[in-house]
Amino acid sequence: MGTRPCRKCGKQIVDAIMIDDVGQQKFIVLDPVPAVYELTDRRAVDGRPLVDRAPRERFMVTHFSTCPHAEYFSRGRKATARPDGDKSA
Repeated sequence: MGTRPCRKCGKQIVDAIMIDDVGQQKFIVLDPVPAVYELTDRRAVDGRPLVDRAPRERFMVTHFSTCPHAEYFSRGRKATARPDGDKSA
């Protein structure tokens, strides 16, 4: 799995393709560093759900949830967010 730096914040990211609910391919940028947790069916004594830390090799979060410049890439702000026409992270 290769990484490259985000053009705005410089953190290492992973480019991937996701298949959405209707079978369309979508480009997605992932952040391989943040901790990711998986909910389990187990409960703590006080009733709160227990989680397991997920292996980083298998689970990542979208980089847009961690990038301080995420609004630069927001599709809802095309006119002001990307004046140079740059569409990639």
